[in-house]
Amino acid sequence: MAQKAKVIKPKHSVGQTLMFLLKSLFKNVDILENEQPLWLALIIMVISLFSVVASGLAVNYRASANSILTTSNGDTCLDYGLQDFSYDIDNTNNTLKIENGSLTGTGIFTPQILSADGLTPIDANATYTHIKNGESIVVFKVFVLDMDPIKTPQPERLNNFLNTSVLQRDTAANKNNWSPFSFMILTKSTVAFYTYVPGVDTARAAVQGYLSAWNNYDLHLIGHQVNSSKITDPIKIENNMVAFLDATYTPLKVALAWQNFGLQIGITGGIFLVAVLIFFLVSRGRNSLMNFSFIQSLKVVSFMSLTPGILAFALGWFLSNYVPFIYMLIMALRIMSAINKINGRSSSNNSEGPVYKARS
Repeated sequence: MAQKAKVIKPKHSVGQTLMFLLKSLFKNVDILENEQPLWLALIIMVISLFSVVASGLAVNYRASANSILTTSNGDTCLDYGLQDFSYDIDNTNNTLKIENGSLTGTGIFTPQILSADGLTPIDANATYTHIKNGESIVVFKVFVLDMDPIKTPQPERLNNFLNTSVLQRDTAANKNNWSPFSFMILTKSTVAFYTYVPGVDTARAAVQGYLSAWNNYDLHLIGHQVNSSKITDPIKIENNMVAFLDATYTPLKVALAWQNFGLQIGITGGIFLVAVLIFFLVSRGRNSLMNFSFIQSLKVVSFMSLTPGILAFALGWFLSNYVPFIYMLIMALRIMSAINKINGRSSSNNSEGPVYKARS
């Protein structure tokens, strides 16, 4: 009959505790045979859970609008359209300014009013082309809309506008009928910038942001000096545009980063609790040679979680979206190995009985 797990609780020096933690990274036996204080197990649990999501949080915080710079291949908006667009903002007749966190435009950049459902097509405020092999190709379009999606969210209206006026979506055929081009959509409170290589119906990069990040900003400065003389270096114009988009993206980036952090910590915490419950229930089963209390199970799984946490942290820099899955997989392997040991099925036991011995 299985006996209640009763382990010796010797006083450990700092060195012994550190040695235990080191061995616990790759040896389940040490975790099963040496019960540690609850406070230490809880600290390790917190470190493990935070490690799983820390790299993903850092990666999300490092995201920027620089991704649009990687799309330049000789005929994208960044090579031709962006420069022409920046020159069109002449600061006299055709203006685009952010004043008190809200966009205003005049001339060709006067905001357009969408139909109530957004299904009525509208033309772009400005269209920019490039001559390639004797053919004029649209590479960049700018849409300025008279609406405030922050104060009055209208996702369906905006989605209808995008499908109808930009992508020329054929719903029945499930395809876009446009000739792909890069485009920017500006509203009173938001900006969305999508880059496409002409002829390829897949966005190379996308940046969205809140214009409230700029209290006051004149988009004239993207392509002009303070004295209104044109900036002739296209790289500087690109960098100015990226800096503008980066600032607008920051509030959204921070919100999304913490939202993703909360989601991943919730998933990871759920995986941890399931692992504790599984280990506890299996150890109480008829086939188990040892019975663990729930607190003992919590301690065991806490120390076992450190290795999955560290590995998930390392891999999270490259596979941030798959971190919870990585953590779950490695945790499952450790739990299965521990269950085999307490059931006396580990090959390392040489059929001499369970690793975690019962003590009366």
